Amino acid sequence: MRQAEQDLQSISERFKTSINYQGTLGARVSPIDDALRGTFRPAFLVLTAAVLCVLAIACVNLSNLLLGRTNARRQEFAVRTALGARTRHLIAQALTESLLLAGAGAAAGIPLAVWATSALAGLQTFGVPLLQNTAVDPMALAVTIGLTTLAGIGCGVLPALHLTRTSGSEQATHQRSAGRGATLARNGLVVAEVALACTLLVGASLLLQSFSALLKVDLGFEPQHAMAWRVDPPRSFDSPAEATLYFDAVVDKVKALPWGESVGLSDVLPLGRNRTWGVRAQDSPHQPETGASVFPRIVDHAYLQTMQIPLVSGRYFDARDTADAPPTMVINENLAQLLWPDRDAVGQMITQDGGTRVIGVVGNVRHGTLEEAGGNEMYLNYHQGSDWAGLEMVVRSARPTTSLAPEIRTVLAAHDPSLPNGEYYELDTLIDNAVAPRLLTTQLLGFFSALALTLAALGLYGVISNSVGQRTQELGIRLAIGASRTNVLGLVLKGGMTLVAIGVVLGLTGAFLLTRVLNSMLFGATAHDPLAFAGNALVLTLVAGAACLIPAWRATRVNPITALRSD
Repeated sequence: MRQAEQDLQSISERFKTSINYQGTLGARVSPIDDALRGTFRPAFLVLTAAVLCVLAIACVNLSNLLLGRTNARRQEFAVRTALGARTRHLIAQALTESLLLAGAGAAAGIPLAVWATSALAGLQTFGVPLLQNTAVDPMALAVTIGLTTLAGIGCGVLPALHLTRTSGSEQATHQRSAGRGATLARNGLVVAEVALACTLLVGASLLLQSFSALLKVDLGFEPQHAMAWRVDPPRSFDSPAEATLYFDAVVDKVKALPWGESVGLSDVLPLGRNRTWGVRAQDSPHQPETGASVFPRIVDHAYLQTMQIPLVSGRYFDARDTADAPPTMVINENLAQLLWPDRDAVGQMITQDGGTRVIGVVGNVRHGTLEEAGGNEMYLNYHQGSDWAGLEMVVRSARPTTSLAPEIRTVLAAHDPSLPNGEYYELDTLIDNAVAPRLLTTQLLGFFSALALTLAALGLYGVISNSVGQRTQELGIRLAIGASRTNVLGLVLKGGMTLVAIGVVLGLTGAFLLTRVLNSMLFGATAHDPLAFAGNALVLTLVAGAACLIPAWRATRVNPITALRSD
């Protein structure tokens, strides 16, 4: 037992040492939960905040609606009070109405949510982990019911408070205007929803800029007019030489097709899986800090040319790099600069498998993600005995992919009937899959922002329209004593746009704080881009101005005589 404990301790120490050593070369050990969800967690938090903002705006609109109804029903409440109704009864009525409205909205929204969730889970274009397993389960329904209840109560709070602060004598009056407290409350709610909409608009704009910048990055290879085909033989080979002959025959037969411009092989394509090896320049001291962690790629003679990865110096692999020739490799600019910053890397030796000579330096390729610049990469010739199993065959041609696939499938079946030959895709798909999570976040946040903008405009329209209705007599008097319709139009617009201006200022402040969260999700965009802030403030102002213009124009159509006769 003691010996077993000592052996276990020894293994543990060696494992720790191995991790520490790999850490010096750039490797990283992380929990599987971080690997699956870590990169998406900030995006999901932002989307959750956006959903809550839209919910808050909807609640504000409903609260404004109920508050307006409360003001319009003063005489009804006065009659109820005269008949013996207590304040708590009126409050209960107000809360019941808000809960019924919220419940009706939830009843209509849940089927839509089930359909939308099912449709989103069925999409294959978004590389979000476990997205296909997403469904509206009992827990989600329980949360929805809970939020609906809270939203209903929240929407009815202001009307209920207004009832508690309004005396019976005040309710009995027939004045059309709302009290000062109710007016301030409604205006405050409008300011809040304009501010929330402004914050969402700025966030969506920054993510859209980031997404556009991401599509313009230099990939290091040319994905257009190229397709990849997985060649994974279902059998094992007796020797590397036999495997090499097998794959060479595949390439030769595909290249022999009339349209075959270029065909190459690689064990890993860009924006796919990665592994790291530790390497050192042969002429450097044998110390961890002088080494480098690199991404190895096992390729054939024509892969680099087929992918159109530019040659910086030296040469590509060619017929000279056979199994009997001295081992050779091609490295990228990053690795060349790291290991030999003061000299030409071509002709230097890397301590990999006893020593491998660098014959060429190529451009950097974004192998990990589009956001990350190319790391340290080395390309090994698969003819020279590197370890590999199945390979990706890249075919470049000007012809459409749909016309290439049947002919390639026929060639592969003739070469080896047992070879699975159904998996192929355009290289553009690699880019689509890489940007899919960011595209999902941008589209959803854009949708929520547009919805928030619409709700804010409707809320503002409702408040200004209600204000015009309450001020009909006042506006009629102004027109009767000589005020021009232009003056009345300006008066109403001024009241609405003042609320908008306050909301925009608060929204820009909130957006400024929001960018601290968005900063980790941005690429090629400045978190505090003045154009994004000013542009979205202008858009929101114009939309809100249009919402104010309709009731303001209606105010100029008031007939002074009719207005003076109204009670």
